[in-house]
Amino acid sequence: MTIQEAAHQILQEENRYLTSREIAGRAIERRMVTSSARDQIQSLAQTIEKNIRDRVYNNPELCFAKDKNGQRVIGIPRWHMNGIAPDHFPPRVRTVEVTEETIKGIELAREAKLGESDTEVLSRLVRAGFKALEDEIRSGLSTQFAERQKQMDEFMRC
Repeated sequence: MTIQEAAHQILQEENRYLTSREIAGRAIERRMVTSSARDQIQSLAQTIEKNIRDRVYNNPELCFAKDKNGQRVIGIPRWHMNGIAPDHFPPRVRTVEVTEETIKGIELAREAKLGESDTEVLSRLVRAGFKALEDEIRSGLSTQFAERQKQMDEFMRC
């Protein structure tokens, strides 16, 4: 079992957000994983965070969130889709207009069991869209940042 699989299982069983160190400690205690590192908990916690951050070995998928104290915690993405957020971080609600064709697509996706509600299906579709467009989004943000940096440089020369 990988630390990622162990983390996912622990989160599902506890049904709440945990820090990467809490997850690593529980995984070691339950003998789900082993590590030859001098500080096993730290090593495994870093692996979990790197997997999520780099999106390379993040399978099963986990995600970051912040708790009420601003501490980074780990969760399961569907918790966000279902509106389950760490304490004091309720999901933001935004109303958007969509075409009738889009509504039909959402209903078909729900019937195909991609989610139990329109909100869950739509959240899943939007996340998949973000992932599909990640390179374009990064490129656009990079361009915007470069333009802002140029403006800042010009301002600072005055």
